[in-house]
Amino acid sequence: MFIGIGAIITGISALLIPALPPWAPWIVFAVLSLTSMYTIRRQLYEKLRGGVTGLADSAAGVHIKFSEEVAPGHSSRTEYRGSMWTAINVGEEPIPAGADAVIETVDGLNLRVSQLAQTTLRSEIGKIDLDRTFEERATINSNVVSELDKAI
Repeated sequence: MFIGIGAIITGISALLIPALPPWAPWIVFAVLSLTSMYTIRRQLYEKLRGGVTGLADSAAGVHIKFSEEVAPGHSSRTEYRGSMWTAINVGEEPIPAGADAVIETVDGLNLRVSQLAQTTLRSEIGKIDLDRTFEERATINSNVVSELDKAI
């Protein structure tokens, strides 16, 4: 495309100014092709691709399983959407082999995950203030258990 832009403008300039030396169209062609490539390429690619932010948004909250135990702060390879990913345990508890984990965020080619039970507990506690937390321990426990039952 960029070479085509340079060729079209060079052809038009050669028709409009026939007294150009033989080397001038080559210089005009090279300069216009490179200039159009460096100025238009980024906008064109963004328009065609539409951005690549979809994965980070759609992956959060998805459940995955590990084939081996993953200690806090450590990583392991796991399958997600048909390909192998590096998943980092960002939680405070180890994720046992075969246990469900939830993707919290996507950081480049790494999935940041934590154990499902830990994430569910944080979510339930985050819904109420501290005074009510101690009063509603039974409700929190039943909500966490029902969420874990749904996930399994």
